[in-house]
Amino acid sequence: MIYDFIVIGAGAAGLTFIDKIIKSNNEIKIALVEAGNLKNDSLKDYKDISFIKNKINPVDEKRAFLFGGTTNLWGGFCRPLDFEDFISRSDINKNEWPFDINELNKYLDEAKKVLELKENFKIKNKPKESKTLTDFNLEEIDFDYSNKQIFFKKYKSLNNKIDIYLNNIAYKFVIDEQNKSVKSLDIIEAKTKSKKRIYSKNFILSLGGLETTRFLLNNNKFYKQNYFNNSKTLGKGFNDHPHFYVGNYVSFKDFHKTNKIKSVRYFKNTHKFQLENKILNSSIRLTSIKNPVDTNYDLIEEFKILFPNITKKILYTGRIMVVSEQRSILENMMELDNTKKDNFGIPKINFKYELTKFDLDNIRKTSINISKWLASSEHGRAKLLNWIMDENLMPNSNDYMWYGHHMSTTRMGLNANSSVVDHNLKIHSLNNAYIVSSSIFPSGGASNPTFTIVQLALRLAEHLKTIS
Repeated sequence: MIYDFIVIGAGAAGLTFIDKIIKSNNEIKIALVEAGNLKNDSLKDYKDISFIKNKINPVDEKRAFLFGGTTNLWGGFCRPLDFEDFISRSDINKNEWPFDINELNKYLDEAKKVLELKENFKIKNKPKESKTLTDFNLEEIDFDYSNKQIFFKKYKSLNNKIDIYLNNIAYKFVIDEQNKSVKSLDIIEAKTKSKKRIYSKNFILSLGGLETTRFLLNNNKFYKQNYFNNSKTLGKGFNDHPHFYVGNYVSFKDFHKTNKIKSVRYFKNTHKFQLENKILNSSIRLTSIKNPVDTNYDLIEEFKILFPNITKKILYTGRIMVVSEQRSILENMMELDNTKKDNFGIPKINFKYELTKFDLDNIRKTSINISKWLASSEHGRAKLLNWIMDENLMPNSNDYMWYGHHMSTTRMGLNANSSVVDHNLKIHSLNNAYIVSSSIFPSGGASNPTFTIVQLALRLAEHLKTIS
C-alpha cells in the first residue's frame, strides 16, 4: 500500500494534523507511527541524553513515548503567542518568523476547539490598578487550561480510520534522489527489533522538539547530499522557557481573584518595555500563599524590622516567578554521539547548553519592574533574591527549573541557508517531507508552546489537504 500521509509521532501536533486532514477527505489513507504504546513510557534507553554543558534535568525527563506524547505529562497551560514574538529584533539578534501573528490567528478558534478551551485568554475581572500597570509597562494576561488526556483519548476514534503502528521506531527516510522526495520510511518494531518499510506520498515529522531533530541528524549519514542540513543550523539554537523563582512578597491587600486560578495573577512586560530595556518577552506569576501552614512568617518579621514606619496589616505572603523567553543562539545545541547508541542503533543525544548573561538580565529587569509595581500600587513589598540585584552573582540551581519546551532546532524560515523548513513547514531540500513541532519555532516567546503547535498543525493540514 502507498499511503497519502505517514505521520511520525502521536502527540498534539501529529494527532491534530490527522484529525483535520481526515475531516477534509475521509478516503485519505494515513499511517501513524508511534514509538511508544498506549499504557506507559517504556523506552528509557531510547531517550537517554549526555550533557556536555550544564545538565538540564527535564530535557530527558519531559519526553514521553506513548500515544498522546508529552501531553500526558503537561499541566494543560494554553495561551497563544504575542504579536511581538513574531518580529525580528536586530538590536538583540532575535530571529524573525516568516509570517506575522495574523497568519496563526486564522486558526485561533479552531485550536481552542481542538484543546476544548472555553475562555478567550482575557481577564474576567478587570483590576482597579490598571493605570499603574500601564505606568510600569505591564499587561495582565491569563491562560486557559486543557485536559492532559485530551489527545490520548483520540486513539479510539482514529483506530478504525487509519493504520496505527504502535511500538515502532522511525529509523530512516528512503529518498528518491532524482526527484528529491521521500519514497518510504523504515521502521523498527521496539520489542522484536524487526524492520519494515512503509510507503507514502507525503511524510509529516511530529516526533517532538528533540526526536524530530535526532531523526534528521541520524538520517544525514545515509546520503552524500545534505538534504536536512544545508543551512548548517539543524540541531542548533535550542531554547526553552526557564522558570525562575526570583523572590517573595508581603501583601497589604487581597489583589488576586482576577482570573480562573484565583491564587495566581499573570503579567507580562509590554513590547515597549522590551524594546527600551533590550530584552525579550517574559511572563510573571505572583502566587498568593494564604494557608497559615505555608505562610512565610520569617519574611513578615524581616519586613517589620526593615520598615517599622509602615503599619499596614499584612494579609498574606507570596512567591514571584518569572518565565522567560530565551534568545536562540547557535552555541546552544544538540548533536549525536556516534560512540553511544541505543538498542536500535540510533546515536544518543549530546547536549551543549548554558544560560547567557543576556538570559539572566532578561530575568533581572523583569523582576525589578514587577517589584516596583507592587510597591507603587501599595499592594505590598517584594524581597528579590540576591542574584537579581547583583549581576555579579549567579542563580542557585534551586532557583530555576526547565519545562521541557524544546524549541528551535529545526528552525522555520524563508531562506534555505539559515533554516531547515520553509514557511509551509516543508523541509527545504525535499518536496514531500514536513515538520510540525516546537522545533520549528524561530523564537519561543513566553507562552507555553502547545497551543501554537496545534495552530501550526491545523495550518499545515489546511495547506496539504488541497494536494492529497
